[in-house]
Amino acid sequence: MESSYRIYARLVRGNGWRITLTYALLAIELALELSRPWLWGLAINALLIANINGLYLAAGQHVLAVTFGTIRRRFDTRTFARIYARLAADVVLDQHARSADISYIAARARLSRELVDFLERDLYALVQGAFYLIGAVTVIHSMDASVSLACVSLMLPVTLLNMRYAKLTLHLNRGLNDRIEKEVASLVKANAARVQRHFLALTRWRVRLSDADANNFLATEIFILALILFALWRFTGTPAADAGSIFASMSYVGMFLAALDNIPRLIEQTSKIRDVVRRLG
Repeated sequence: MESSYRIYARLVRGNGWRITLTYALLAIELALELSRPWLWGLAINALLIANINGLYLAAGQHVLAVTFGTIRRRFDTRTFARIYARLAADVVLDQHARSADISYIAARARLSRELVDFLERDLYALVQGAFYLIGAVTVIHSMDASVSLACVSLMLPVTLLNMRYAKLTLHLNRGLNDRIEKEVASLVKANAARVQRHFLALTRWRVRLSDADANNFLATEIFILALILFALWRFTGTPAADAGSIFASMSYVGMFLAALDNIPRLIEQTSKIRDVVRRLG
């Protein structure tokens, strides 16, 4: 664990305020996104009675969300590009000091990019998923408590499936990264049979990762379909149901499910990062 903390300390050293500001902008952007289905639902109901005032609110929300999203995207690229430049240089110098083989130095410099990508993309997705899971379930509960209970209940089988998936992807990513670290040595030899074996081995590891993802996807989608059907039945079966409320409620269900669908990718990336940290430590 000490090596993990040391490596992540490299990532944030001298850039703490930039990372904090980036995630603060992301939080504002996501909070605005959570209001989108509700405001568009109001706009739909208003338009059905020839009132366009709801459109102004919905358009205003969209403009604000796009504004903060644009600022955040421009700022985070500069922040994480700077972090990667420093980290890659540190990794190369550290590996040279340990007298590591040049093939390992090249591979680990490339793998260090994975750590920065995790902060820049995957941790963003994790924060977004938390916003959507908690926010969507909270709003759905105010509309129909039984649907929110179904959403929470769905998380149990999905969690069990993803725990199994996490163990499998950790093993597969270790195998893939073992092969990546041998890439330069295989290419330098310029032996046709060895080069071909190397790339075939890479392909096999990636296919196994893809198959694991596909199997997990199939199992998860069975539960998701059941939730969609139940939510449609509940939201359309009340006397007070109208077009705007049905649109908004199903949009929040979709937001919740989108966050669930993203969990396997985050698990695979986390497994990859755990193995990268182990190698760089």
